[in-house]
Amino acid sequence: MGGDFFGIGFGELLFLAVLALLIFGPRRLPEIGRAVGRFLREVRQATSGLDREVRRWMTLPEEGEERPAPPATPGSLLPPPSAETPAPQEEGPPPEIGPAPPDRPG
Repeated sequence: MGGDFFGIGFGELLFLAVLALLIFGPRRLPEIGRAVGRFLREVRQATSGLDREVRRWMTLPEEGEERPAPPATPGSLLPPPSAETPAPQEEGPPPEIGPAPPDRPG
């Protein structure tokens, strides 16, 4: 499998190149090749970045080390409550609700 490229052998790759040349023509083929190359590079960068993040989170910290902070979530972007912020007061039970007023004709 040393000569395979994405699981495609040399003969199959040559066939696809000739087919692309016939479909798109010699003028558009370099433009399409650049676009495909750009797309593959972006996909490779995204998957390698994701792989690095997963590997970083999967490794257990050594003794005495702390696990790195998790990525920021929308709720974690809020500042911590300061000492100036009063603590919520505990309230007693809710007041009793009396009977409903009689319906008025009208």
